[in-house]
Amino acid sequence: MNIAICDDEKPQRELLEKHVYEWAEKRNKKVSILLFENSEQFSFYWSEDKTIDLILLDIQMGKQNGVELARKIRKKDEDMQIVFITAIAEYIAEGYEVEALHYLVKPIDKERLFRCLDKASTKEKSVGSKLLLETKHGMVRIAVQDIWYLDALGHQTMVYTKDDVYEVKESIGKMEADIGLADTSFIKCHRSYLINLKHVSKVEKESVIMDDGRKIPMSRNSYKKVVQSFIGFYRRKDCIDS
Repeated sequence: MNIAICDDEKPQRELLEKHVYEWAEKRNKKVSILLFENSEQFSFYWSEDKTIDLILLDIQMGKQNGVELARKIRKKDEDMQIVFITAIAEYIAEGYEVEALHYLVKPIDKERLFRCLDKASTKEKSVGSKLLLETKHGMVRIAVQDIWYLDALGHQTMVYTKDDVYEVKESIGKMEADIGLADTSFIKCHRSYLINLKHVSKVEKESVIMDDGRKIPMSRNSYKKVVQSFIGFYRRKDCIDS
């Protein structure tokens, strides 16, 4: 897990860092911890690197308090887990607005923090696999299940989700290999396209129709395999759902 600690008090940052490392050692977890003195410092870092899984966020800080930063995070990232650190219990209600995982009241109780980190670790697993993508605008973390399809663009790949498009500095072959390790619902319908069956609504002779109506080209040689995979995927899904 990549964990950020954002607190304007140095002793508090160092104490939280110590506790998190102790938790990771006891739970046999791998963690990477980044320390930030204020919201502005975190925002500058996060604008270039969206790989933070969890942030321990102090509410009472300078120009931009923790709640304001949390709102900013939620506009761009629905998955990052937010744990508020506060010395004032009245701020607790603010956490519901940004779907905070938990809140911890100062002085921090180590065992409560450990239970909170346990919960965060369990939730991180349930969210599903994620990919770290290198785009021309910086590093982006994206859940594999949110990818609708990939389109080859020379030695690069266009990654499409419901609302966004990312130009990734990887070949579609490399992307296919990385995704295949995490999710088996992807299949090639054309030499230039890799689709996620989770977001396919219909398979036609010459195209695949995505849930929002987008049409993806289908090669003649791929049709039979795609149809079989499409049927097999939803049979498995029905078994799981029932």
